[in-house]
Amino acid sequence: MSGEKLGIFGGTFNPPHIGHIYAAQQASQALGLRILFIPDNIPPHKKMPPHSASAEDRLEMTKLAARQVPGAQVLDLEIRRGSCSYTADTVEQLARLYPGDELWLIVGTDMLCTLHTWYQPERIFAHASIAALARDTGDRGKIEKSAAFLRQKYGAQIALIDAQPLPVSSSQIRDGLYTSDTARWLPQEVFAYIKERGLYRLDLRS
Repeated sequence: MSGEKLGIFGGTFNPPHIGHIYAAQQASQALGLRILFIPDNIPPHKKMPPHSASAEDRLEMTKLAARQVPGAQVLDLEIRRGSCSYTADTVEQLARLYPGDELWLIVGTDMLCTLHTWYQPERIFAHASIAALARDTGDRGKIEKSAAFLRQKYGAQIALIDAQPLPVSSSQIRDGLYTSDTARWLPQEVFAYIKERGLYRLDLRS
């Protein structure tokens, strides 16, 4: 009996937005994946911005957002692990948790183009294939070039997902959340959670 095809979707999700949901849906539909959302604890490649949501709040918001992706699951394994969230460790842990299943790591343009600089990338490619989506219009050439490089250097298995880019970022949403219409990029339940908890708003913090 063959196993499932699991799509690993990691990130800070600070906050999770419709761009995340769209990417997960596109990868799921293109490759037949069941999505595993995995909020990280401390991202190794970037500093968490000031006044970010806590790991616990990011986890809860991701659970709310994941409801829009049929069959999706949210795992807290990186948060429980503590310290830096290295994808190589997570992929190996998932390979142990889901023996016989096929793992796919979902990435955007920037992540694909820098994968070779990540912590022990060969461990990632040993256990997971890569599903890459262009983040912005005009990125197709970048991801094709990066995919060719990773295939040659690591023997990586990479699928390029042909989906219309949806350029939106968590930083844009945080910066304009209470002063512009950026809330439209959030699932309603996520925005309600943010307002209830007073996240990303200095004057509501004690």
